[in-house]
Amino acid sequence: MGILKQLVTLKLHPSGWPVIACMIMGGMIVGLTVGAPIILGFGLASLGIYLFRVQSPIIPIDKDVMLAPVSGKISNVSPLATKVEWILPSQQYQKIGIRCDLSFAASLHAPISMKIIGKKTLADASSRQIILTAETIDVAEIRTKSYASEKFLLVFATAIPYWFPVCDVEINDTLVAGQNFGFLTFGGQVDLYVSNQFLPSRIGKQTCIAGETILARGV
Repeated sequence: MGILKQLVTLKLHPSGWPVIACMIMGGMIVGLTVGAPIILGFGLASLGIYLFRVQSPIIPIDKDVMLAPVSGKISNVSPLATKVEWILPSQQYQKIGIRCDLSFAASLHAPISMKIIGKKTLADASSRQIILTAETIDVAEIRTKSYASEKFLLVFATAIPYWFPVCDVEINDTLVAGQNFGFLTFGGQVDLYVSNQFLPSRIGKQTCIAGETILARGV
């Protein structure tokens, strides 16, 4: 019953359906040559479902925190030696990096209730990145603090060169904490830049869960 319940509640990101369909067709075709089309097709379909699953977080009730935007392992937590010119050059920021591989759900989730105020894409010879500038919004507990309307930055890229991450938000869109807004197909890297009004509560090499794990707390 536990497995059936998980299957019923399982969510897949829409970007995965074409890939899963191709995997099923490929499995069936190859399976015909070895006499096991159904088994191979089902196996590849299961793999596709696993790769494109969306994390269903249990969102903490804390409102003055930054949550993990993606599931994975924290690659680094460090103050920036230079200013983040995309946001406010006069402020200092902390960088929290998260590496997401194939063993983790690759769905992207809002780290806090936020409004998108900037979006840009960067492309070079080996990578594709999306940069979101956002600010905290409309949470009464936050509005009474000194870090109300704090700006922060999300930079994410897939592990596959020349493949852009899926980002389902545009400028002026608003999200609640934990809400899914994109996908890192086959994993990738997410960097969260927060001002010094938030104190990181995690260290490198620790595992985090998107929309659940608290990465930083307001000070």
